[in-house]
Amino acid sequence: MSRGTIYFLGENPDFRVITDQIFARNDISGATIIVPYRIEFSSFRTNGKSPASRAEVLFAKGELRTKDSSIKCSENIAFINHRLSKSQLSFESEFQFTIVHETMNKIENQRKGDLLFSLSVVLHAAVYEEIVFTNNQSKSFISDFDKGSGHIDFQIQQSYWVNKVLPQTGYDSFRLIELPSTSLIIPLEYKKSLNELDEAKKYFLNGDYDKAVGHCRSALDPFKPKKDEIKTFIKSKSESVWVNDVLEATDQWLVKLVKSTSHFTSKAHHIPSVGHFDRGEAEIIMMITTALIAYIGRLEDL
Repeated sequence: MSRGTIYFLGENPDFRVITDQIFARNDISGATIIVPYRIEFSSFRTNGKSPASRAEVLFAKGELRTKDSSIKCSENIAFINHRLSKSQLSFESEFQFTIVHETMNKIENQRKGDLLFSLSVVLHAAVYEEIVFTNNQSKSFISDFDKGSGHIDFQIQQSYWVNKVLPQTGYDSFRLIELPSTSLIIPLEYKKSLNELDEAKKYFLNGDYDKAVGHCRSALDPFKPKKDEIKTFIKSKSESVWVNDVLEATDQWLVKLVKSTSHFTSKAHHIPSVGHFDRGEAEIIMMITTALIAYIGRLEDL
């Protein structure tokens, strides 16, 4: 949990975001991130006025921003209707922040490791007093309204965000190309290549773009000694002049791109080993690498 400060009903109750229960769901226009929180009072006084019998929290407004880059993610007004009294000093609720795709892109472009958020909260409550009549009957009535506000910074661990929350949003960090699970031509080399591509994706999602690019380079390495074998297989499938021309051109493009991409991505392993590639550059290199691997994996179907 993460703790923040809030002033509400004459006190500074304990205000916590329950970070290990944050989750998300995929919506048509973006995603909704559900942020649960808990507010707990040590006593019940309500501004030192006449003793109140209870208070009813009517609604809460939350504004969510990223802490470091101050990207405004979303606002949410939640009607919660929680009662507070001397015997009920706490309540739990949640905000549901709808975040559009463009904002998710901004968040991921700026994120480095853990994700830091800043949450501002405004709470509104009706305060009730109780009148006891001579016949010992009682009646409660609204005697006042109270408005409280507060702020909390909280952190979502990188592993929790990448492995749980981000997939729930339906957000694709880069467009996926369907890859064959194996290759009949060069099965061992193809498997090594897929493993390296998986590592590249992992580092990409974690925001380590230099390592992602480095693994892209490694993903292409197993194919280099097999260039001639791949080329021979392609030629053996050309049964007409136009098919041969197309496949020959594709083969030449493939070999040239493998060489140029391998040379380009070697930058990530020079000193210093970080900071060479931003997210956009790494994404392009991953797409090129993925397309090359997909092409080789499908050669037996040509």
